[in-house]
Amino acid sequence: MLNLNQRLCFFNKVLILTYLENVIRNYILFQYLVFNFFTVVSAYWDVV
Repeated sequence: MLNLNQRLCFFNKVLILTYLENVIRNYILFQYLVFNFFTVVSAYWDVV
């Protein structure tokens, strides 16, 4: 059985990893959306 301190430490590590994973995923999604937006705008710009 882990003592309370070790358990909290482990829990914090898991939380930090989950948070980082979410940040990275959101960043990639944001970049993808921005890239798509600029691609569409530039394609539309050529038509205009």
